[in-house]
Amino acid sequence: MQQVDSLQQIREALMTEGLVEAVAPANPMDLFNSWIAYAEELKFHNANAMTVATVNSDMAPSVRNVLLRGRVGEGLVFYTNYESDKAVDLAQNNKAAVLMGWLEIERQIRLTGEVKKIDDRSSDQYFSSRARGSQISAVVSKQSRSVASRNELEAAWVALDLELADFSPARPSHWGGYVFTPTSIEFWQGRPNRLHDRLRYRREDGVWAMNRLAP
Repeated sequence: MQQVDSLQQIREALMTEGLVEAVAPANPMDLFNSWIAYAEELKFHNANAMTVATVNSDMAPSVRNVLLRGRVGEGLVFYTNYESDKAVDLAQNNKAAVLMGWLEIERQIRLTGEVKKIDDRSSDQYFSSRARGSQISAVVSKQSRSVASRNELEAAWVALDLELADFSPARPSHWGGYVFTPTSIEFWQGRPNRLHDRLRYRREDGVWAMNRLAP
């Protein structure tokens, strides 16, 4: 792609270039990695944000943003409170949908797949890499539960901070990682006249198969 300067020029260039089956990689993770890297190169805020949708036992959907924090093979890793609403949903139904979008450049990726907890060692390693303040917050927050006020949260945070002195807390058992392993990945690239490109990959018998969808 030619050198461009402004975000508008980048968007227009990508919309002109589009998605072409003949040059699309056989493995969708190669294209996934390329799109993520480009969003990060453009310095989008939280370019690694993922919108994760789950359903509860009543089949009522809910959705929230998390951050992509690593990979396990083709799986996408994120971290959260294991007692949160999303964790309760996933314990009952481990199927989820993920959306990553950079609408400034007319791009989004839709994924569906299954989620499972990662091993404790990986969760420990990531937790130890976090800022101490974030570690304390993970310990004291009863995520998705009602609290009387913000003052209650801040008081719990300060109390643990003082108790620890200059030390960092250990990872609490209620906090850790999940890996989302996709079985379907769709790449959407905006095109002129709303005649957008949509390439969908599905895993069939262990192999990725690609087809084009109408916009």
